[in-house]
Amino acid sequence: MTALNVENYADHIKDLSQRRAFLDLTFEALDRLEDMETPGQEIFSRFSGQIQKLAASEGRKVKTKREVAKLITENLDKKTPCYWTGINAVDNAMGGGMYAGRMYGFAARKKVGKTVLLGSISDNLNAAKVPHLFIAMETPAVEIEQRNIAQTGKFNSIHFLRRDNKTLDDRVRDISSKTTEYARFYDAPGATFDEIKSEIMREIIANGIKGVVLDYWQLVQGRGSKDTEELHLRNVAQGLADICRREGIFVAIAAQVNQDGNTRGGEGLKLACDQYYTLHREKDSQHSWLEMEESRYTIYQNAGSDEIPGLIMAKHGPAFVDAGYQGTS
Repeated sequence: MTALNVENYADHIKDLSQRRAFLDLTFEALDRLEDMETPGQEIFSRFSGQIQKLAASEGRKVKTKREVAKLITENLDKKTPCYWTGINAVDNAMGGGMYAGRMYGFAARKKVGKTVLLGSISDNLNAAKVPHLFIAMETPAVEIEQRNIAQTGKFNSIHFLRRDNKTLDDRVRDISSKTTEYARFYDAPGATFDEIKSEIMREIIANGIKGVVLDYWQLVQGRGSKDTEELHLRNVAQGLADICRREGIFVAIAAQVNQDGNTRGGEGLKLACDQYYTLHREKDSQHSWLEMEESRYTIYQNAGSDEIPGLIMAKHGPAFVDAGYQGTS
């Protein structure tokens, strides 16, 4: 337990208490309904009053305009934490970086580089000593970290498969020995949303993570038997956004788009995100840019364009880097 979210913990305990009270009331009502000598209306009236009393005990959540304004003035000296992605064009479009309490979506066609983008952002966060959780639902953590090591060592991760350059071994060992532990990986193929939520909360409480990187949205399982895929994914997106705001963390999440450029699974992620981008890159090109499609708190500003790349898919790694920095292959 941390003092940071003590109000949320108290609200959760209160919620459980109210649920128990309602459950006790339900069992009592079932017993009463079996008493055929007592008129039904009398039973209904009795329990209607008790339910209203229980609902009233929930506490006051409505605030006046003045109370909201007072909250603003009381927090004027508190700066919202902001975390750089490490890619200047992206940070500029975001208004400085990824802010605590906000969710950022990155959509792309298959094999364009959404996992590489999230992996690059995570590696930059790790270098900046920002503790965060990377939820790897498709590409394993080992493969993502191989790319990060290769980017640092200025070579391509294909060498981990070919094993054709033994001179790299010592460099890999040296880089690995100096790797810091601010990125925490959760290999989660086939994980349900309930499992993912539990893991996020454990990491917030136990390790004080400041954000979550999830690759990718459409792979989250746990759809109810009566739910459509669109409803399930909409609930996943909104659930993550709720955690984001409630716990004061950032969330960066990838999504896949279809051939028509629409997000597979509906508009749920676009609606839930504070900012939503589409990654553009031709598969035979290093030049890339991000089109801002949605933003709740900034003007609309792309990270680059068709003519001027905002970021580069570097051959070393591979990794996404600033367009002004080509690196070596």
